[in-house]
Amino acid sequence: MESNKYKFRKVLIIDDEFIDTYIIKHLMQSHNFADEYMLIDSSLDAYDYISEELIGDGKAPEIIILDLNMPLYNGFELLEKIDAQVNMHQLSTKVYILSSSDYIVDINKAKAFHSVAGYIIKPFTEEKLKEIV
Repeated sequence: MESNKYKFRKVLIIDDEFIDTYIIKHLMQSHNFADEYMLIDSSLDAYDYISEELIGDGKAPEIIILDLNMPLYNGFELLEKIDAQVNMHQLSTKVYILSSSDYIVDINKAKAFHSVAGYIIKPFTEEKLKEIV
């Protein structure tokens, strides 16, 4: 049956806010968005996962939802560190920035990263989920 098919194989959600992660995952699951979800609540853990686990093993998520405002490395710093290690285009991974900031400076900075496919302003909603391609 068509409704059992998932849009994506794997999604990685990087956000230190439990409620945001819960909402994103719940919306995605209710729309058969992905077969598998990886949740990481720390930028350091996300960097370790991406730099150690994804290089060359074919387990790269197709979509990464990345919160900008996190301790240790913010989303931009994490993207810079990841870009220095991993060619996200080779992995066919699209990054969607998730932020409460609607400042044009942040939006333009996000768009400057080749791996960033979109910028989503919180709160994450069903309509915003539909924008992820």
